[in-house]
Amino acid sequence: MIKHKNLDKKIWASQDALQPDVQDMLLTIVWDFIDFVRNRYDLSIKNSEVKDILLFGSLTSVFYHKTSDLDICIVLDTEKIIERNPNINIMQNLKLYYYDWAMLHHCSVRGRKVDLNCEHLNNPQFGGHYRTGGQYSLMYSKWILKQPVISDQEFKKTKKEANKIYKQIMSEYRCVKRRGFDVYEIENLLATIIKGRGASLDESYEQPITPMYLAHRKIKNKGIIDKLRAMGIKKQTKQLVLK
Repeated sequence: MIKHKNLDKKIWASQDALQPDVQDMLLTIVWDFIDFVRNRYDLSIKNSEVKDILLFGSLTSVFYHKTSDLDICIVLDTEKIIERNPNINIMQNLKLYYYDWAMLHHCSVRGRKVDLNCEHLNNPQFGGHYRTGGQYSLMYSKWILKQPVISDQEFKKTKKEANKIYKQIMSEYRCVKRRGFDVYEIENLLATIIKGRGASLDESYEQPITPMYLAHRKIKNKGIIDKLRAMGIKKQTKQLVLK
């Protein structure tokens, strides 16, 4: 992972403001999704119930990379929405509606894919590890939470510790591979990787650049997590074939 000197200049006009056309396009994308939900699924979401629209993730920090997405969180006051729709799981349905909407829309801004999430205003996790790093309000054009600065020396130390974790996990991966990718071992290794990252973010959600986070990023970029998941599915898939 590279520590850049500044935020991505294609996205940010300064350290405290997005490029105006980027901000306008992101808001257009969000409201297009909300209108889609309203019109296609007859789910009433009032403008006043959209409390904020946040940009979060690696592009709110100097630790962005070439595959970083523009991660957007739509903060909803769902109390009245739930009262109007008592028989459906609002947040679960919004995820399904998003998948439907995404199938019909190709959204990118300055070459960055746009990914939308919805969140309860009063969810205890909101502001916790679910929203790691910086949070910039697109509605109010200001930082809600600015990711703390990490010194070059501290970052170097963190990377050194991350390499130790990475080597340990890769050693375990090679053992699982040599033994033929046992399903139980695959699940255990995936749990170690994913839960370890989650635990590290619980401890340091404002500054998520932890050794485990960096190790997880390196493992993910190597395709190890995708390989383990694909192999797990393959091992559990019944083969009913007549040759």
